[in-house]
Amino acid sequence: MAIHTNTHNYKQIYSSPDALQKDIEDCDRVLKDILGEDFSTNIYRFPGGSYRKNKEPFVNRVEEMGYIYYDWNVLNGDAEGANPDVSYLNNKFWSSANGWNVIISLMHDTNAKTNTVESLPAIIKELKNRGYEFKTLGEV
Repeated sequence: MAIHTNTHNYKQIYSSPDALQKDIEDCDRVLKDILGEDFSTNIYRFPGGSYRKNKEPFVNRVEEMGYIYYDWNVLNGDAEGANPDVSYLNNKFWSSANGWNVIISLMHDTNAKTNTVESLPAIIKELKNRGYEFKTLGEV
C-alpha cells in the first residue's frame, strides 16, 4: 500500500513542501486510524506525478521523509473523461505501453470508472501473453 494524498487539492498541497508534508502525515494518520498503529509504508505517489521542474522541492521533501516515490509510465486515459469506453481505454493503454519492459500503469478505481474495471481482463490477458509478470511495487 502507498500514500497518495489526503486531500488531492493540488493548490493546497503544492503551496509549499511543508503543506505537502502535512498532507502526507494527515493521510498516514487516517490510514493508521483505519488499519491500526502497526500500519506503515514507505511508498508514495505524487498527485499529478513528480516529473515537472517545479516539483523538485516537493520530491526532495518526500525523500527526506523516507519515502520512495513512483510515477506511472503507462496510462489508459480513464482520467480524460467521466467514464471512457472500454475500447478507448484498451487502445490508450497499448499505445502508451509500447516500448516499456516494466509497466507501471495509472488507472483509477472509483465508482465513476466502471469501464476501467471492465477493461482489465483483456489487458491482463494480453500482458500475460506478452510475457509480463505481475509484481508489487516493493518487488520492482
